[in-house]
Formats: sequence, C-alpha cells, structure tokens
Amino acid sequence: MKYQLFPELTSEEYEELKKDIQERGVQIPIELDEEGNILDGHHRKQICEELGITDYAVVVRDGLSEEEKRLHVRKLNLARRHLNRTQKESLRIAQIKETPELSDRQIAKGLGVNHETVGATRKKLESIGEIRQCDRKTTDGRTYPRQRTITTKADEVEKVTEIRNIRPSLLEEVSEGRLTVGEAYRQTQRHPRLLEVPKKQDGSFHISNKVNDWYTPPEVIESTRLVLRSIELDPASSEFAQKTVQAKKYFTKENNGLCESWNNSRVWLNPPYSMPEIAQFIEKLLAENIDNYIVLTNNSSDTKWFHSLLAESSLVCFTKGRLSFVNPDSDSLSARQGQTLFYRGDNDDLFTSEFRKYGEILKVVA
Repeated sequence: MKYQLFPELTSEEYEELKKDIQERGVQIPIELDEEGNILDGHHRKQICEELGITDYAVVVRDGLSEEEKRLHVRKLNLARRHLNRTQKESLRIAQIKETPELSDRQIAKGLGVNHETVGATRKKLESIGEIRQCDRKTTDGRTYPRQRTITTKADEVEKVTEIRNIRPSLLEEVSEGRLTVGEAYRQTQRHPRLLEVPKKQDGSFHISNKVNDWYTPPEVIESTRLVLRSIELDPASSEFAQKTVQAKKYFTKENNGLCESWNNSRVWLNPPYSMPEIAQFIEKLLAENIDNYIVLTNNSSDTKWFHSLLAESSLVCFTKGRLSFVNPDSDSLSARQGQTLFYRGDNDDLFTSEFRKYGEILKVVA
C-alpha cells in the first residue's frame, strides 16, 4: 500500500477498532488521493470490507504533490495514533530525510509539531552524517495544482475521479460546497467535454452532446410549445433532444449557437449548467433582444446571470420539488436541486395557467 507509512496494528488493536466500527460505524472519514489511493484509513477500509459496510464517509485530497501527500499522512498519524517517543522521532526523521530543503518551520507546520523539536532532530541527523547541511527554502519554488478537499461517500469516489478527468474545474465548486459530487458528475455527463472542444474565432465553445446526456421532461416541452405557440429555435440542443423539442431550427456542437444569429425567434433554452457556459448563453439570449422565450435553469439566485435574466423576464416559475430529466436509454434522473423557468412573451395568463402545475408563478416587478 503506497501510503501506508506505519506498522500494521497489532491483532488486539485491530479487533478493538473492528468492534468500534461495528457498533458505531466509521467515525473518521477514509482519505484518498485523486487516483483513489488510500492516504489514511487502510485498516478502516479493510474492516468495512470485512463487515460489508459501504456507506462510510470519504475525503478526497486532490492536487497534493507526492511530497505533500506523505507529509499529510505523517501529520494525521502523529495527531491520532498513540505513538511512543521513539516512534514520533522516527516520523520526524523520515520527513526531514525526504525534504531536507524545507525549513524547520515548514516541516513542523506540516507535521503539526514544534519547530524547535524538528530543529533538534535535524541537528542530530547532520551530526551523524545522515543528512547533509543544505540551504533551506522558505518556499519550495514550484507550482502545484490548487489543493482541494472533497468530502463524499465511498460509492461516489469513482465519480470524483471521472469529474477530475473530464471537467476538473467542477471540483472547485464541489470543494467550496456550491455543487454536490452528484451534481458535478451529472454536468460532466450532460456536457462532458465542453472545455476541451476547440473554440471558434470569437472564443466561444461548442456544446457537447453525448449519448448519456440528460434532457428536459417531455411534458415541460409540450407546455413550452403551447405557450410560445411554436418553438422556433433551440440554441443548445442535440439530435436526440429534437425528437421531443422539434424546433424549427436548432444548434448543436457542430454549429455552435453562441456564434449564430437567433433572429428574434421564439426560443426554448435549456443551457449547460456549468460556468462559464450558462452565463454565456444567458448573455447571448439577452444580447439578441428575444421577445418570446422560456428558459430552464437550476435555482442559482446567487449568480449574476440569474439576476440579469430575471430582470428581463416577465414571469418566473419556481418548481415544486425537482424535475425528473431523461436520457436516450429512457432512464430518469431527479435533479439534486430545484429549477427555475423564466418567461418573456405576449401571453402571461397562458404561461401562468399552464406552468402553475410545475410550481409557484411570480411576476417580476421592474
């Protein structure tokens, strides 16, 4: 095991831990790196497998260098394990040998110990020739990816890995609590390679439409068609979506809607929900001065684009509960948060009567 830097528990210690987990569950999350390697919790993970426990908490440490991972592991064990004086010194010795260029204060901070203790251990190693005296760096002079801490469940670790491989920027939002792992994962499935698609000359992105995208429920599309009288344009769509939407004109990744004129059409818009794409589509909609539209988004009232769209709309529908989206395999998926439907057009009464079944209708006051 790559990051098992300490001796195995004795059989008595192992059985005591197993009994505690059996009675109270896993109290301390198992920590993994972005590749799924266990940083902390080897014994807890083994016991969970023995007991058939699958819903234990997991923390994913993303963006740590190899040096930082090993330092982090030692710090956790210094703080948690009942180590004797010799064992604690062994940890300090191992860390100093691995990173002699770091200052005593840097190592001490990383291990959670006093810098004078680290200094005394270093002098001892230098005096017996175990390490050479070297210049100490106040910083390591290297640039590492931004570090993120992601708390999740064991059965979602593979999703974290896929998010990192497809849309690593979403992990930022997960670590800050703005998205759950499930929400971020669904965004990678809905528009999985959006940021990796070449840009057009104006700098905008194509829209990706993979076969496992999630699409608007058909009943919402039918209500939209009724209120708008027809859907003339769907600017963020796919061939599969058009089996239901049946817009007179639509744009996909091949003819990026952000680069085309919308010609004041009657617009249905269900944009990608990740940033900056959703803001780009809302900005495009407003710049085109569309007189008749219905736009479906997640509830994101803390964003600038949400309020920009709200200010130009006449009515909004805040859904009761969450809409169930569908995919090409006829599966359904309930969103992890509510949605908002924005309306601008020439028939407020019809929108109110038709969309009331989905949620509360509010009038926007200028």
